[in-house]
Amino acid sequence: MNIIAKIVISHFLLLFVFNSMMLWGQTVITHPIGDRITPEEAIEYSLFSDIAGFEIAELQLSPAGGDKYTLTYYYRSGGKLETSSFRFGDGIKKLMNRSLFQQDSLNSYLAVSADLNIKLGLKSGSTIIVKFERWSGNTIEFETEFGQQDINIDKIENILFLEERHFKDGEYYATDPNYTRLFFAPTGRALKKGAGYFADYELVFPGFAYGITDKFSFGGGIFPFSSGDFFLAWITPKYTIMETKDRAVAIGLLNIIISGGDDSENVGILYGTTTFGESDKALTVGIGYGYVGSNLAEKPMIMIGGEKRIGKRTKFLTENWLFPGMDEPLFTFGIRWFGDKLAADFGLMRTLKMEFIGFPWLDIVVNF
Repeated sequence: MNIIAKIVISHFLLLFVFNSMMLWGQTVITHPIGDRITPEEAIEYSLFSDIAGFEIAELQLSPAGGDKYTLTYYYRSGGKLETSSFRFGDGIKKLMNRSLFQQDSLNSYLAVSADLNIKLGLKSGSTIIVKFERWSGNTIEFETEFGQQDINIDKIENILFLEERHFKDGEYYATDPNYTRLFFAPTGRALKKGAGYFADYELVFPGFAYGITDKFSFGGGIFPFSSGDFFLAWITPKYTIMETKDRAVAIGLLNIIISGGDDSENVGILYGTTTFGESDKALTVGIGYGYVGSNLAEKPMIMIGGEKRIGKRTKFLTENWLFPGMDEPLFTFGIRWFGDKLAADFGLMRTLKMEFIGFPWLDIVVNF
């Protein structure tokens, strides 16, 4: 690969390692680094390894054109201080998919190879998966089944660098966008900052969730047939305590507000949940205490669930609850179909003693 392309891609990855790039007075590359990269930081974050004699790098907002940026690095060659710069537009801030930075290490992405597969999300709304060739100025060159092509970055909304695990026998396997939930129960995984979704459970319980930070999300919903005689709404704050590649721990609350006439009550669940494994194959265990008003249940409810990919865009789900006072658990099992932003779950809820097949479960989730 062209060395310049490697450098540019490495720099752009850095911009999104810890948080989105901020513009407030001076341009900030990352929160821990600031608007400059020192030699010590370059070593710590494995940056500019291709540049002999690297001294320092800066990111600046260009004086002409408020949406243009210049990334400049300085290096010593033959005793002289040399410089090189790259200019790009504001759209570059959106060129990385958040899911890229849920991984434990960035180093594997910095050593970009010519065989790298990327998913381009275009501003027109379409998505294409291609084999990356090189980044040249404001143009990305890539290989398709029809030969080599290129596209201007101004037409690109986002880019996802795909790992080998996204492919099987040369075919692309989509990532489940609804990774923070099973059917209804939450996993330990966090909804990242700026990400969110709209959902509709059983067609009559619409809701939403939004990532306030990379660890804290807030959601809620309202029963669409609420009126003056009957009102039902709920909120679902959640905080992920820790998250690695194959483990995530979170705590949260489901608070339901019910009112009718002059009476109103708060009921809900205080819970903790842990997910073991990655999205394609994982086990989630949760425990929660129900409450009515200020009265907390003496015994907890327990949830054990799992997910297993069974196809390019399908996954088997199971979510099983044991409630205090129940003789047997409530089982839920079914299939999730998902695209890049849409996910739909189809399942059945039943106990072992039911004489009929079970109650149907349906939900649809649209991510943004």
